[in-house]
Amino acid sequence: MTTKYFKLLLVNIASFFLLANAFAQSTDRALLTATLREMNAKYRNTPNLSFDLLYRYADVQKPLEYLDSLSGKMKMNGTDTWCRIDNTEFISNATHSIALFAEDNLMYLTKSNVTSSALNPMQTIDTLLSATVGVTGRIVVTPTQKIVTLEFPPKSIYRNVHLFINLKSGLLDKMDSQVQASQLYDPSVRDQIENKDAFVVVETVFSDYQQGKFDPRCLSSDYYVTRQGNEWVTTTSYSNYKIFIGSTELQ
Repeated sequence: MTTKYFKLLLVNIASFFLLANAFAQSTDRALLTATLREMNAKYRNTPNLSFDLLYRYADVQKPLEYLDSLSGKMKMNGTDTWCRIDNTEFISNATHSIALFAEDNLMYLTKSNVTSSALNPMQTIDTLLSATVGVTGRIVVTPTQKIVTLEFPPKSIYRNVHLFINLKSGLLDKMDSQVQASQLYDPSVRDQIENKDAFVVVETVFSDYQQGKFDPRCLSSDYYVTRQGNEWVTTTSYSNYKIFIGSTELQ
């Protein structure tokens, strides 16, 4: 996966985090907070839920002319999640965070924490980033969707975020945001970008929701690694992977 692709994923998930915190600053705080909590509960309380993801972005002046995209899939049970984006897999559960880089046959193992679960767009409101000041919000209900819109103050890296919640399922159909294009790039190269004030539309489409259609073992650390004495080793299924330990607590 290229750096830009990975940033695309994180930017839109970050949009979800900011959206949740912005609810606390809304003029309709109770309604907006209740909407988010209700949606989060739907994801958390649906056993063995899986769905497809499509990430893409476009220039804000030409929102229908997509410049790049990547697809993925998420499987979750409660707060345990498995996510595949391109050729990279991410697993987060109560004990560990695991990243599998297929192209390099590398397994990155860390102790689970709030940051390691950031790839889950349905992260609960209690573990999100601190509130963004000056954000306003509104909810519009159509015959098929509940649409939450957040408007950010001037000079923010975001202009707005939209959350499209399906009325029938209570789950997301789509999420999009207008964000500074520089946020798609690694911080080390942002100074080289010519137009730092340019904005792009980053969109995530959720589809093919299913329940109980996957082996829940993929959410467990034991499926990938095991402890042998003072060392972590891969299971037989991942014997061709080299483990890199990213937390001193696990060494």
